[in-house]
Amino acid sequence: MIFSNLVNDFKKENIKYNCYVAKKQIKKGLYFMFFEFYFN
Repeated sequence: MIFSNLVNDFKKENIKYNCYVAKKQIKKGLYFMFFEFYFN
């Protein structure tokens, strides 16, 4: 679901901007994974 949303955004918006957003989302996901692993 998230992936298809990203694809739709790539079609609608500027690719450079979407690369930036995707990188931010990936970073956020990695931080959440790290915190869940580290604190649980």
